[in-house]
Amino acid sequence: MKTINNVVLAIFLGAVVASCASTQQLTQQEIQQQYPAVTKLEQSIETARQNNVALYAPEGFATAEQQLQTAYTAGKRDQKDAVDKATNAGKIAIDQANKNASSSREILAEVVQARDKAIGAGANELFPADLTKLDKQLGEASNLIERNNVEKAKQIRPGLRQAYSDLELLTLKEGTVQRAENAIQHARENNAPKLAPKTFSAAEESLALANSLLQADRLDRKKADEAATRATVLADRSNNIAELIKDFDRRDFKSEDIVLWYQDQLAAATAPLEKDLLFNEANKATIGALNKDITGLMEDRKQLAVANQQLAAANRQLAGKTAELTAAQQEREQKFNSVQRMYSPEEAEVYRQQDNVLISVHGVTFPSGSSEIEPHSFALMNKLIKSIETFDNPMVQIIGHTDATGSDETNKKLSEQRANSVARFLSDVGGYPENRIQAQGMGAEKPVASNATPEGRAQNRRIDVLIINQPQ
Repeated sequence: MKTINNVVLAIFLGAVVASCASTQQLTQQEIQQQYPAVTKLEQSIETARQNNVALYAPEGFATAEQQLQTAYTAGKRDQKDAVDKATNAGKIAIDQANKNASSSREILAEVVQARDKAIGAGANELFPADLTKLDKQLGEASNLIERNNVEKAKQIRPGLRQAYSDLELLTLKEGTVQRAENAIQHARENNAPKLAPKTFSAAEESLALANSLLQADRLDRKKADEAATRATVLADRSNNIAELIKDFDRRDFKSEDIVLWYQDQLAAATAPLEKDLLFNEANKATIGALNKDITGLMEDRKQLAVANQQLAAANRQLAGKTAELTAAQQEREQKFNSVQRMYSPEEAEVYRQQDNVLISVHGVTFPSGSSEIEPHSFALMNKLIKSIETFDNPMVQIIGHTDATGSDETNKKLSEQRANSVARFLSDVGGYPENRIQAQGMGAEKPVASNATPEGRAQNRRIDVLIINQPQ
């Protein structure tokens, strides 16, 4: 009897051991090693998370996460079929979520842009609760798009975009006081209270006013922000004054040295006016004459702006007559519009001259005094090639222009060399026939802006590419 009991006990213990062995679970590392599909799904979900797919396709993203958890649960028990089923379902879910997120970003592009600006301004640090609330609404709008209820999502879009924009503005305003405090602290560390006491004291007074206005009425921030901004400017100014004084002390400047330094700085700042300052008159008279010159330039600028507006109005009027054009002219109009869309305002301005097209290029750059096209301009040069190829074998005229810096002879020669460089690129790289390209340099003869300012000179340094089409 005792022997029988021992046998039964052994069988029981063996069953228990076998049962324990069969229920032993795999670790997470073992699951990842044994089931690579689980690891791949987890990586796909993490990439999607970093791309904000959870925000722009919340339902699909949640489904993918759920399938990943199911796969891990099955993996612990080494249930291969269940793991495969879950990972396959998870892959389908995350792939679809990525597609839906792309659609959401496109449909809600203005909202996404407003959100990025709010975050860029620091809303996630200053107003995390408000941002979370708006993100929840954005997720709800994205969920509508997931369910093909696009029209309702579009109805939500304007209000949500405005809410993010309002949050951005609020964040920017909230940050003005903090920026002022940082600027004052920096000036203090630079010994501004001692070296520039009047300006530094004015900065502290403006900051104190900003804080007082905020305490009085936190909802009306306009005056407080103005005071904080003024405090920042004054603090930076006191800091700069302190730096100048330190520099004067290091160089052992006397009073006359400081006045001469000031006059040199004034002469350098007004050099673009092409007017020699002899400083043989009283300082008041010198400043008055400069003010008169600058006022004249501003008037010229206003007149140029009016002329540009008139030109833009004329172009709009011309575009309005498209319906009256013949079929051939309509085709030419479409080609012109396609060329115009190729360029950003920083690269070029495109004008219609009857059947011809003028591309006034500012984005192609050359080293100072050189005619060699810089490599970073090659992409823009390829756009010029594509623009020319848009039309049927036109004649191409390349005209180089410079600003008025330097002699007329030098400018003329440099503009010709640069025009020839562009022409060679069109021929050698673009394969356009040399006999259909003409190049010439105009130097500074035909400015489009005043040469008295850096901005005006930058506009005058350009390459005009005239595409001459044969009359239909």
